[in-house]
Amino acid sequence: EYIAENGIVNDALFYLKKAATNKSFRVNANLFSAALKNKNIQSKLSDSILTLCKNQKDPYHKSFLITALGNVPENWEFISSQIFAENEWIIKTTSMEAFTNIRRLPEYKSLKVKNKNIDLIFLQQFQKAIEGNDPAVISLSAAVLREPARDYKKLIHDFGFIEKALAK
Repeated sequence: EYIAENGIVNDALFYLKKAATNKSFRVNANLFSAALKNKNIQSKLSDSILTLCKNQKDPYHKSFLITALGNVPENWEFISSQIFAENEWIIKTTSMEAFTNIRRLPEYKSLKVKNKNIDLIFLQQFQKAIEGNDPAVISLSAAVLREPARDYKKLIHDFGFIEKALAK
């Protein structure tokens, strides 16, 4: 996990070589996270990890791959879909963690969605999560909405969804 957080951008290919010979999916996901910091290989590597993730049957392995994908803002749609489509709690929770991580990345503001405000799209996903029944997903969503740096107070006109969630 240290490498995932503190890996050297120019060592991305080294991390990928290590991942190719390593048998631990957890270690590999951390190596992928570190390698994804290299913008030169980010798109292609992200696509490869996405394919691995979509084909992965083990929920724990899949959850670590989703965590790695959460380092690339362009993966937000897939990650968001996993929050609501999966029945496995580990995938739902990890997907929400990755989704909130994307929201906190500096590159988040560069996301473009045709004719839509990305902040509103993320807000809608957080609201949907809060209206759900998963306490971990609700908590992660609420935490992001409370962060002053995200400035969601300007976008939320009706806090009724939070009152409904608290009433459950």
